Amino acid sequence: MSAKHTKENSFSRLLKKSDLLFIQHLLNAKPGELELEFLAMVHKNKLHQRPYEETLVRLDQAYQKQISPHIALHGNKSIFISEGMSILLQNGRVKLNADSMFRSQSIRGGYPQLYCSKIHSLKENLMNKVVKNGKAHKVNSICGVFNNSVENQEYSMIHNYSITISKDDENNSSNPSDENEIYCMNIGNQKNTKCDVSLLKFINFIRDKSWFTRAEIIDEKGIMSPLLKIAQSQKVGVKIQIQGLNNKNIFDKISMWSTGEFILILTTSGSIRKLNNAGKVFGFTSNKIGKLIKYQKVIISGTKKTVLSLKVSSFDFYKSSFNSVYFTQTPVVQSETGLLKIKEKKNYSSMFIDFFPEIINEYFLWKITTDRPKKIERKIGHSFSNLNSSERDSIVVTFADNDYYTSVHPRLSGKLTVTNAVRQLVCCGAKPLSISIQNVFPEVQKDNDMSNGIEILKGQEEAVRALGLKIAHRNIISYENLLSQNITGIGVIQNNQNPLHWGFKQEGDFISLLGSHRGELGSTKFLRKYFPDCRVNLPNIDLRMEPRIHKTIRKGINDGIVHSACCISAGGLAVAIGKSLIDGEDGLGARIQLSRKIRNDELLFGETQGLILLSFGENNLIEFERICMKNQIPATTIGRVTGNGKFTFNKLLNVKVRDLKKQVRKK
Repeated sequence: MSAKHTKENSFSRLLKKSDLLFIQHLLNAKPGELELEFLAMVHKNKLHQRPYEETLVRLDQAYQKQISPHIALHGNKSIFISEGMSILLQNGRVKLNADSMFRSQSIRGGYPQLYCSKIHSLKENLMNKVVKNGKAHKVNSICGVFNNSVENQEYSMIHNYSITISKDDENNSSNPSDENEIYCMNIGNQKNTKCDVSLLKFINFIRDKSWFTRAEIIDEKGIMSPLLKIAQSQKVGVKIQIQGLNNKNIFDKISMWSTGEFILILTTSGSIRKLNNAGKVFGFTSNKIGKLIKYQKVIISGTKKTVLSLKVSSFDFYKSSFNSVYFTQTPVVQSETGLLKIKEKKNYSSMFIDFFPEIINEYFLWKITTDRPKKIERKIGHSFSNLNSSERDSIVVTFADNDYYTSVHPRLSGKLTVTNAVRQLVCCGAKPLSISIQNVFPEVQKDNDMSNGIEILKGQEEAVRALGLKIAHRNIISYENLLSQNITGIGVIQNNQNPLHWGFKQEGDFISLLGSHRGELGSTKFLRKYFPDCRVNLPNIDLRMEPRIHKTIRKGINDGIVHSACCISAGGLAVAIGKSLIDGEDGLGARIQLSRKIRNDELLFGETQGLILLSFGENNLIEFERICMKNQIPATTIGRVTGNGKFTFNKLLNVKVRDLKKQVRKK
């Protein structure tokens, strides 16, 4: 339970002069102390993170961004997405938790069919805990992507993600209306998985009842958050009546339901006995706390008198109090002088064998399914997890982060992270549907610089607009000086097709490079490892070309031309080819011949954005070139898949694939 409300921890201290002016404008009257305190309490999280929230509001107002966890599929099928972010300290204590995932899924009447987790940590045993949690909730498919590249070893960051397939948009009964009664139902401890299973059974028991309207999660934001969303979307008001409430204890009374032990239930009028009888079957108890009303006001009352009355529109003050919209492009600073200090090598074989395992280790995937519930599979090469949602559709989930660019050029980093998540979807053969954004930014304090976080938000928005993406979730967590972004891509593969993998399939296939290789080395994995003090040109991205690249690769996959596809990111072209070999059929190799007017290290390890490595049969070369010409995308045939188990790249690399696999296993 939250700390007792006092003058020392008041919420109104978070308000600016501009906020006061807009509140007065919205109320058509000068607000009282209690009114200001209540308005600030409802939006305390946003006000605590004002510089970040200001940026988001400006961007959303400018581009009318709609954020929804519901995504429509074929027919009456849809998916509901729930997620949470936690930071686990060395002592095992969870510092932050953004959402109660499984509870969000339960109130919509379905077990999560897919449970994914991206873990940034040095503690591999965390994955076992993730799998155990998923099994406890009877999830059909569980997978986890483990990343041990965290530079700050004082914490582990866990990004959880789950998907439920439903038969309608909400899977949560009808729309609320005035005279609906509001109940708080006690369902038990938030950390009790048995409680969540019982909650699911309870929701499925009542969801078809004529008196049931809706269930909503009550998280750390409090009870007013879901009630306001209902009031604003349905154009109704809210009247809450609590026994013993007065102007001195109003905040403590309102916050008592924000403990994770309660959910919100809306029913038709006069349904208290029916709700209590249904709750008793599962051990749940409920209390009526109010009702929806026709007039668009929020009214808080005690036993006998009204304590507070505010217009629903007044709660939007934080949106109005921000300055005018801005959206400016920060230029990418480029400098190539640093390369002159690095001596080129004639052969990079030994360096590549040392370098490759460190990169590929970030792509390990743990997976457990109902077919083998007691065995955890640890694989390389599958940067996604898929779930068959129907006879026609498969859901694909990808993860992306780009933390090693954030401090150098945060705006660029935001763009690259979004595009990488989406490009992975495309390389699987999936149509991108939505993305989910979880950001961890420095705490808003006088001595902290918030500009990097703000620039990341702008870069993310640029990419979202350019690619025409929907956003399922977008959260910001403030924690010390941590700057991190985690993007989840959600896509669908239609017509009962299987997801495409990285791995090369057969000897004799052509290997092609889609896009123009410019060789940018700035802040790449290669440069950070071997020449950390070198400052050279950063990889940039052409957001206008990106949709055409997606169209090209998806056309090639859908027509059955492309046998494998791998987007080129961390480690550059050489690493992408290595990934395609160790994820491919046994015994295969690759012979690459590629000349460019760039340095040898740029050719091998430059992280030019928008590049895709793919393979296809000899008979499909002309047809694939035709597709590329139609979409005005450059493509270069750079080699062939061989059967000798060797990876050669000009005269720069000559390594055995089995040696790469051995080095990866050692790590």
